[in-house]
Amino acid sequence: MHPLTGAGTDQPISIATAIRRLLVPLYLPAFFFFVGVGMLVPTLPLLLAEFGVSYTAIAVGVAVVSVGTILFNLPAGVLLGRFSNRVVTTVGALVMLATTLPLVVADEFTQVLLLRLVFGCGLSMVFLSRVTLLGEAVDVEHRGRATAVLGGTMRISRFFLGPALVGLFGAFLDLRALFAVAAAFQAVAAVASWFGQRGEEELRRTETPRTNVFQGLDVARVYLQPRVAIASAGAFLGQFTRAARLAIIPFFGAFVLDLDASAIGYITAVGGALDMVFFPLAGWMMDRLGRKFCSVPSFTVMGLGMFLVAVSDTWMLLLIASAVLGIGNGLGSGALMTLGVDLSPPDRISEFLGAWRAIGEVGELSGSVLPGQFGDSVGFENGSMILGAIGLFGGLLILLFVPETLKKSPARVQKSA
Repeated sequence: MHPLTGAGTDQPISIATAIRRLLVPLYLPAFFFFVGVGMLVPTLPLLLAEFGVSYTAIAVGVAVVSVGTILFNLPAGVLLGRFSNRVVTTVGALVMLATTLPLVVADEFTQVLLLRLVFGCGLSMVFLSRVTLLGEAVDVEHRGRATAVLGGTMRISRFFLGPALVGLFGAFLDLRALFAVAAAFQAVAAVASWFGQRGEEELRRTETPRTNVFQGLDVARVYLQPRVAIASAGAFLGQFTRAARLAIIPFFGAFVLDLDASAIGYITAVGGALDMVFFPLAGWMMDRLGRKFCSVPSFTVMGLGMFLVAVSDTWMLLLIASAVLGIGNGLGSGALMTLGVDLSPPDRISEFLGAWRAIGEVGELSGSVLPGQFGDSVGFENGSMILGAIGLFGGLLILLFVPETLKKSPARVQKSA
C-alpha cells in the first residue's frame, strides 16, 4: 500500500495518518538516538577537563564530532544509495554505540578525540538515513510538517531530555557511568531501527534504484545548476547563523555583561524553550504557505536577534535577544532539511542529501568558531552586528533567488481557489 494513500484509493491521507505510520520506523529511533547524543552535551566537556588540557583543547574535543560528520556525509549518501536505509541506520547506531561506551574507561585525551571523530561518522549515517527515509516516504504536500516533527523530536530529545537525564542520573551516578547510560540509548536506537524498519520498502512512494559509487558521485553535476547552487549557499548561511546564535549568547553574557554561569544558563534556556515551541507552526507554514515562508522569516528574525545582542547592556535585554533568536530558529525548524529533500533528484536523493548535509555542517562548524574570533578581533558587539548582517543576507538570498519548492496538487489548488 502506498504510504500516503488510503487502502484501495489514490486519495491522499491526512498528515496525522502519515506521521503515525512513520512513528515506529522514523521518529521513535530518532528519539532514542538523540537522547543519547544529548546526554553527551553537558558531560563531554567535563570528561575532557579531567585530562588537564586547555579550554581551547576542550573546545576542539567537543567540535571534532562535526569534523567526522563533514568527512562522512558524502560517503554516507553513497552508502544509502547502495544499501537499504535499515542497514545504514543500524550500522550507524552501532558505530555510535561502539564509540560512546569506551568513554567509560578512556584514559587519554587523544583516545577521546579519535572516538568522537568516528562517532561523527556514525551520526552522519543516522541523521542522513532519517532525512532520506522521510523524503522517500512523504510527498511534497506533507513533507514540511513531517520534517518539522522530526526536527522537533531531535530538539526535544537532544537539547532538553538528554541534558535533563544527566541531571537525574548524575545525582547517584559518577561521570563515567553516565556515558554507559548514553550508550544504552544508542543500543535501544539500534534495535528500534532494525526491527522498526522491517517494512521499509512499503514506506517508499517509489522504488529507489540502488546505485554504485560512481553513479552516486555524479550528483555533483546537480549542484552546478544555479538554483541548487544558490540554495546550498542559503543552507550554509542558515546553519552558520544557527550555530552562531548558540555561541554568541554565552560569549556576550560572560565577557561583555560579566554574567555568571547560572544567569547565562537561564538566558540560553529561554531561547531553547521558545525554539521548541515554534516547530509545529513551522511545519504548518511550510506545507500551507510554502518553504520560503519559513526560511525567510527565520533568517530575518535571527538576524534582528543578533543586532539586539549587539546593543544589549543588561541581562534583561540579552534575555530578550535570546528569546528572539529562539523564535527565529524555531520558525525555521526543518526548513533547510525540507528544501534539500525537495530539490533532490528522485533517483539520487541520498547522495544529494549527503552533499547538502556536508555543506550545512561546514556552515555549522564555521558558525561555532567565528563568533570567538570576532570577539578577539573586533569585539563581541561589532561581531554580533556582523552576524546579524549575515543572517539578513541569507534571508534575502533565499527570498530573491531560490524558487518555491512547494508544489500543490490540482485537488488542493481547486480547494484553495
